[in-house]
Amino acid sequence: MIMKRLHICLFGILAILSSCAKTADVPLNEQKRQYLEDWIKRYPDAKKENGCYILEDIPGDGAEYDASGSGYVFVNTIVRRLDGTVLSNSDEQMAMQLLGKDFSEADYYGPRALAIGEGSSYAGFDMMLGGMKEGGRRTAVIPSWLMTFSRFGSSEEYFANESDNDPGLYTIIYHGQCKDISEWEKEQIKDYADKNLPGAIGSSPKDAEFDLDQFLFLQRSPGENITMPTDTTVYINYTGRLLNGQVFDTTVAEIAAENNIYDKSKTYAPVPVKWGSLYTDLSMSGSTNLIKGFQAALYLMHPHEKASVVFTSTYGYSSSGSGTRIPGYAPLHFDIEIVDKP
Repeated sequence: MIMKRLHICLFGILAILSSCAKTADVPLNEQKRQYLEDWIKRYPDAKKENGCYILEDIPGDGAEYDASGSGYVFVNTIVRRLDGTVLSNSDEQMAMQLLGKDFSEADYYGPRALAIGEGSSYAGFDMMLGGMKEGGRRTAVIPSWLMTFSRFGSSEEYFANESDNDPGLYTIIYHGQCKDISEWEKEQIKDYADKNLPGAIGSSPKDAEFDLDQFLFLQRSPGENITMPTDTTVYINYTGRLLNGQVFDTTVAEIAAENNIYDKSKTYAPVPVKWGSLYTDLSMSGSTNLIKGFQAALYLMHPHEKASVVFTSTYGYSSSGSGTRIPGYAPLHFDIEIVDKP
């Protein structure tokens, strides 16, 4: 009895080892392809296009995506694993579902500018955009071998250069594209200033060369025309907005409440700004970690003056944005007032 059981155990172990050996003999890319092919069987209507498996395709009626080269696209995206786990999301309806009562209207859910092309985006992401038109929505699986920033000449080369990435389940809502994000931002702030800040002009603080097409300043009410001494401390109220009008920060409680960003743990009051010999020396509430556009606008101001400024992301938060309220490549608008010490 003991020997018989031993034979059975040895047979089972050999079978397992044999199975493991066979799996080990199968290249990683082949294993991943088989897994993906098995997974995609649950979607019999899926169609393979540009190397991706399209599960849903709602056509748009605007301009078609130009896949001829690098540049930037304006999109909302939902990125998930194949098990449904959401890795990132910029879609408002999905955010409401995921966050429930924790959903915040203060967060930004509009289109985001993303760089495309080799070294900037996954090859499969660019391929998935192929054929989309503005206003369209597409959900597709991007195979792991297309989750690479490199570019190859054929599907076989992509497959042969499989890296240790996972496939992605992407939903893209396509809003358009541009070749030069800097020129696009310049057009955005010019149009915005013409409509909302008539009279705003390209300006530059002392000791600095600013692109006058990227930094537009307007004195709303001139103050005392005096030179601010170095190390002077002044107090300011300010409100920051995206160009869609969405307020992302303010020192004024009423404005915070009106725009659904009121935080009961925050003190709403004028904040101290310490002057310096250069605009980059200005500090607010003890911090010198301020965006250049905000520092430069302050440096152009005088005591008891109100001003507005609009500038591109070059002088703001660049390609990274800030938190959940300011996306990358976002031009910003600030209203600033220098007030008496509270």
